[in-house]
Amino acid sequence: MTATKTNTTNKQLVKDNLVRQGYIPIYVHDDQDSETLIEGAVEAGCMVLEYTCRRHDARQMIPWIKKEFPHVAVLGATMIDGSRTTAFLSKRHANFMTINEMVDRGVDGLVSFLRFRPQTFERHSDQLVMICGVSTPNEGIEQLELGADFLKVGVGSSAGADMVVDCRVATHFCLPFFVTGGMTAERTAQLIEVGAVLTSAGFDLILKGDIDAGTRITTKLVSKRIQDLVAAVDNARKQYQPQFHAAVHDGRNNPMSAGPWVS
Repeated sequence: MTATKTNTTNKQLVKDNLVRQGYIPIYVHDDQDSETLIEGAVEAGCMVLEYTCRRHDARQMIPWIKKEFPHVAVLGATMIDGSRTTAFLSKRHANFMTINEMVDRGVDGLVSFLRFRPQTFERHSDQLVMICGVSTPNEGIEQLELGADFLKVGVGSSAGADMVVDCRVATHFCLPFFVTGGMTAERTAQLIEVGAVLTSAGFDLILKGDIDAGTRITTKLVSKRIQDLVAAVDNARKQYQPQFHAAVHDGRNNPMSAGPWVS
């Protein structure tokens, strides 16, 4: 997962590193030490992290990551795009951050379980990787036309997983899905087999066995767990997405273009 030196824009470099990495650790709210989790991911070779405003320390840790690990990109999540809604949530939840707050802290991309508005794409899609949530293929196409780079789908429910599978023929396999929800190594292989580009999980899943066993969470342990999951992505791509897998390993610019997805 080494960054490739190119003459591409910073956004394209972030996007390419995201694609090469394949499995994205998500920083949701938990009781683990943030620095340990971050340092473990960086030690594992991660070039891109997803940090949510559901985590208690996002305001502090996103700038900390950018300072301590300037080669690592940060995707700001879980965004809500609507002025009335964000004003309400800002009053109700101390940790909630608006899109503008995330951008001001230097994030390299924005992630939502929901859609982004046209004006948000107009303002940010040239510089930032845009990952929006969709629940139907038509929503996916609409968001891609506005400027989305990836479509986030929760596949922990049968509805999300079925949508990813069932829309493939109708869309000519072109929708670039970023899937989340129960993404173990086995589940990762299953979703890559049906065409997912990216997979992700929070540390509540990544470290579940260790936490349940009462194991001390160290940087080395975090690194090992993430390396195993990244390897699971790579193995599944080699089996089910061989042309894309080859483009990733060749260090090609925009390796996603070797697959069927809008890129």
